[in-house]
Order: sequence, then C-alpha cells, then structure tokens
Amino acid sequence: MEKVILAVLMMFSSTFAFGHASHAPKVVTCAASGCTRDQVEQAIPAVVEMMAQKSTVEASWTSAKIEKVELKQFPKGPEWVTTLFDIKQKDKAKQRLYIFITPKGYLNGANYTGN
Repeated sequence: MEKVILAVLMMFSSTFAFGHASHAPKVVTCAASGCTRDQVEQAIPAVVEMMAQKSTVEASWTSAKIEKVELKQFPKGPEWVTTLFDIKQKDKAKQRLYIFITPKGYLNGANYTGN
C-alpha cells in the first residue's frame, strides 16, 4: 500500500514540478499544415481583446484597424505578423502594433517595432 501511495504522490509531484504557465497560448485554430492568412486575420480581434485583458496592450487597441497580415521570415523561422494601426495613439512611434503568431497558431508576442 505504501508503494502505491508513493507512486501516486510522485506522479502528481512531477506534474507540478514541470508544469508552468509560460507556454504561449494557442490563439488560432489551424489545420495540421499551418494557419492561413484568413484564419489569422479572423482571430486577431479576440487576440487583442485577450492581450488587453492581461494588460499586455492598452484597451484602446481593441478598436484599431488591421493594416496588413503577412507571413515573414525570421532567423528562428516564419511567423504571421499582423500590423494594427491606431491614429488615436499620441506617440507616433506607437501608432502601429505588430502581433506575432506562429504558423501553428500560437501567440508569440507583440511590439511596436515589427522585429
């Protein structure tokens, strides 16, 4: 009986030891071959809403217009980059928000530089 209890405790302790919340969230449901431009574009409003709720971006970005969606090549591989434009942003350097999504549909980040 002690061995069974020990085995169960070890099973659960390894789950907690190795599980963490730093994984990128899946934000686009795609086919196994990868996401399409349309799938990424349709998911962006929900992605921006999620980012605003987590205070990753200001809530005003939820009303920004999508300027373009393109598949760009980076040193670590391709990513979908969605450019949002918000003329209401006072800082001209921050009028464009770039959202990065992996070809498999995971949010990889956002910034104001596009890099």
